[in-house]
Amino acid sequence: LKIAADNVKIFISIPTLKYLMRSGRLSKTKGFLGTLLNLKPIMTVSPDGYIVEAAKVIGQKRVIHKTVDLAIQFAKNVKNPRFGITHVAAPELAQWYGYKIRNVFNYSKIMISEASPALSVHIGIGGAAIAVLGDS
Repeated sequence: LKIAADNVKIFISIPTLKYLMRSGRLSKTKGFLGTLLNLKPIMTVSPDGYIVEAAKVIGQKRVIHKTVDLAIQFAKNVKNPRFGITHVAAPELAQWYGYKIRNVFNYSKIMISEASPALSVHIGIGGAAIAVLGDS
């Protein structure tokens, strides 16, 4: 199980802090300051199963580019990477992520789907996630 966890990673781009505050994952004070500074977090799941911050950037364009860069960087370090992309009412963003990944890996099969309601509640409209699965 530990080996499998080392070869799987998800990177979640969050376009607004509003939904993290509503769900209680972020305090109102931190959310207010983050919104004021236009901070956008990129979340991931730690090997222990906790949701943690992978990166923090300023601005929507940067969060989009940084998310795909983190996924590509991780995929280069695993064998036979496979990708899945999920989005919350952002099919254009999901397609763009797929395009960027295909340019690097020349990989035609990338699963793209709508996010589950459980994920949608936390990341909000316009959010997307890239999952990378590698062989052990």
